[in-house]
Amino acid sequence: MQRFIAQLFEVLSPSLIKFILIGGLAVLMHFLIVIALFENWVISSALANAIAFVLATVFSNIANTYWSFQSAMSRRVFVRFWLVALLGLTVAVAISSAADWFGLHYLIGTALVVMITPIISYNLHKHWTYQ
Repeated sequence: MQRFIAQLFEVLSPSLIKFILIGGLAVLMHFLIVIALFENWVISSALANAIAFVLATVFSNIANTYWSFQSAMSRRVFVRFWLVALLGLTVAVAISSAADWFGLHYLIGTALVVMITPIISYNLHKHWTYQ
């Protein structure tokens, strides 16, 4: 197992590894915010998810800018990051909708979202947001 992990780190770029770690933390943050808002303030799930999306994306923007891509925060980076995030949200909704339309189990749609959306987002950030 250690050899596999070492080979994986050789294949993956440091920025991709950091991007994956930050993405995982952002997802965890999103879930915790939704739970806290829904359980403690009894707001709708949709509003809780909208607030959580914004807060997790702000965290992701800052962490990826400074840590993953070792860049400086600027208006251009901020706007591009949010455009990619909104595109990612659109892709996620489109994939989920397509999975529903084809009658796939919702977890299959979710798995497709988790596999496809980060690949698109990472590549857009690497080749556009931070260039």
